[in-house]
Amino acid sequence: MPRIAHITDLHLSLDEPAPHGVRVWDNLDRVLSAAVSDGAEFIVFGGDLALYEGNIAIYRALAKRLESLEIDFILQAGNHDSTDLFPEAFGRRYRTRTQSMDMTVEWRGLAFFLLDSSSGELSDAQIQWINTAWRTRNAKAAVFIHHPVLTGMHRYMDANFALRNSDAVQSVLGAIPGPVPVFCGHYHMDHTLTERTVTQWITPATYVQIDPVAADFRVQDNGPGYRLIDFFPSGEIRSTRAIFLGSP
Repeated sequence: MPRIAHITDLHLSLDEPAPHGVRVWDNLDRVLSAAVSDGAEFIVFGGDLALYEGNIAIYRALAKRLESLEIDFILQAGNHDSTDLFPEAFGRRYRTRTQSMDMTVEWRGLAFFLLDSSSGELSDAQIQWINTAWRTRNAKAAVFIHHPVLTGMHRYMDANFALRNSDAVQSVLGAIPGPVPVFCGHYHMDHTLTERTVTQWITPATYVQIDPVAADFRVQDNGPGYRLIDFFPSGEIRSTRAIFLGSP
């Protein structure tokens, strides 16, 4: 049974190793150790690797940290990242497609479709790409994107940092014969929502969780989190669960 881990919103920093009192590098180490112990065979890092904005020093430190991983992984960018630095820092873990980081990752006969929303929206070309790629690939597994495509579950993030053209993306994905599983981060919470043919799972952050009810930014003390995803060999989702590690 193929099992992967989705790890997102690391918000790493070299100048501020403990923003909001959170030791972000320790959180990453804890999540990686737990994911491997839980039997993950592949990791998708879902973006916002950097605390505020990406720089080569942060990315090189992360790449060094990941050298000891005994399983393969791929990295996506979030709105706090600098995509032009990814090739130098991460090498084969990242490759470009036109001006974005959209790609199809083949693993154990499955296909993961990675969409780059680091600009805060998807271009018409990106929307067309996922529409065509999903419909024409026989091997399917899931779409991975930093920003949630379906919204309406987080008061603060929806008001301030939602995917700017989420309606257009929802329209295209919702018209694809389903099911279309979507895994994302960005909202710093655990949430599941289904609309039309799309089921979306938001993975909690390894950094801090954000109160979805509060109008302003408010941290919830749930500890770092990540998600395990099990697939049938056909590419369908067998099960998925978010895991919180609590305070150290």
